[in-house]
Amino acid sequence: MSEPDATSPLLVAENISKTFPVRRSLTQVVQRAPRQRLTAVDDVSLSLHRGQVLGIVGESGSGKSTIAYCLVRLLELDSGKVLIGSEDMHAVRGDALRELRRHIQLIFQDPYSSLNPRLTVGRAVGEPARVHNLVDRAGEAALVGGLLERCGLRPQDAARYPRQLSGGQRQRVAIARALSTSPEILIADEAVSALDVSVQAQILNLLAELQSDLGVGIIFITHQLAVISHLATDVVVLYLGRVMESGPVASVLGESRHPYTRGLLQAQPALRGPRTKQRPALAGELPSAITIPSGCRFHTRCPLVAPICREVDPVPVEVSPGHISRCHVLAPADGHVPAG
Repeated sequence: MSEPDATSPLLVAENISKTFPVRRSLTQVVQRAPRQRLTAVDDVSLSLHRGQVLGIVGESGSGKSTIAYCLVRLLELDSGKVLIGSEDMHAVRGDALRELRRHIQLIFQDPYSSLNPRLTVGRAVGEPARVHNLVDRAGEAALVGGLLERCGLRPQDAARYPRQLSGGQRQRVAIARALSTSPEILIADEAVSALDVSVQAQILNLLAELQSDLGVGIIFITHQLAVISHLATDVVVLYLGRVMESGPVASVLGESRHPYTRGLLQAQPALRGPRTKQRPALAGELPSAITIPSGCRFHTRCPLVAPICREVDPVPVEVSPGHISRCHVLAPADGHVPAG
């Protein structure tokens, strides 16, 4: 991987798409019905710079985790490309692919299943560095001890097994393991959703410290907008695999111009004060990703739906510097969306 300069992005995803074949029933097989495909990610583009925290939000089924797996090439793309520096992640093979993967690491959602129960913490944390020939046996213990301390654990925890740790401790181990190859890019896929609220705050603070101290770029995937507002600098809002709104966090969450983003904000629980009723929460359920609605795919749930929305797929519009919204009838800037 070539060293990017301070202004060059660490990662660029260009128009990436991913679909999955749908299993046919016996009747469909007999009738020779064509195999349908589920659209998980549809023409998504994003970029990540050094020191940036990019949040990706959306409902379950919007394609967030699929994007993560495509970025690290756990899934192959249908189309598009993923550039790490100047190298195409999905075009290289062999040693070149191994080298690229050293620079991008994934923190999985579930710390209970992402760690091998037969490996001690020390072996699990040191394994990526061993695979990439970054340390010898003499240096592995020092590397593991330092990573555990950086992630809020004790060096002696290296001798323990995952079953002897709490959920928060396991996630700290998973983060330490991701750091063992000194990556420039971390992708956290719902990394706090399986943890208690108090532990979530600790892990979020840890990620913020790592971003500040190491200058890594972080892609943080979550369905919790409160987490995004606390940690991220920029945000991408997904719906049925398509980017609906994107830009700086303060602009997208503070002055959102897409009805879907407004619905997500309204659906968040109010922790203090009276809950506003000027905007309706999201109505209905997410349509099937097998038969995506025509036109704007959000029109079946949108309070601002107009005839054009049912016929024509909207193009992205820059509503303020860096703030993009994909909507025919932009939600008003005053925050009021009338019920439809």
